[in-house]
Amino acid sequence: MTPAQITARLHIDAWHTPDREHGLRAVQLADRVYKGATRDHGTPYIEHPVAVAEILRDEAGLYQPRTLVLGLLHDALEIRCDAVAEIADELGLATAEALRALTPDHRLAGRPRGPGDDDAYHRKIAALPDELLAVKLADRVHNLRDLPASANPDRTQRFRTQLIDFYLPLARTRAATSPAIDALATTLAADVATAGLML
Repeated sequence: MTPAQITARLHIDAWHTPDREHGLRAVQLADRVYKGATRDHGTPYIEHPVAVAEILRDEAGLYQPRTLVLGLLHDALEIRCDAVAEIADELGLATAEALRALTPDHRLAGRPRGPGDDDAYHRKIAALPDELLAVKLADRVHNLRDLPASANPDRTQRFRTQLIDFYLPLARTRAATSPAIDALATTLAADVATAGLML
């Protein structure tokens, strides 16, 4: 997917200045960070964050350019943990810090997942403000929809367990705080039912 295609998918040319300029810089950054990376079933990684941004816009009703940029770059530091300074230079410290908040600490440290890392990340996610939690829930929605294509059974089982035990209950608990979270909680529950997962 080219930068021009990402720009078109997210309707960035219709954003007001300076949001449009910020969005175009984000697209170029996303192209650099995700270039060459693939999902575990072999598709270009960039397809996932673009889909997450679209879910935020089309299914959660979040049209704010900042939120869509965070959706586009939500996995940037998982792919390249050394990109914090580059993101801060291109898009500002607030964007870099928001992406740090969305990224597991072991990924930020550039090390494999270890004992206790999942629990630590769940505590981090539970403490997110509504905007960032919406980004994470949109990520869960797309990952669930993409799950049948995964070639990694361990990842699939871990994802299902965490979704049912942590993310869906959190979404339901926080639904009253934000219409966007409410919409994503409803979507996630419907997609879980469609996928035939246990509630």
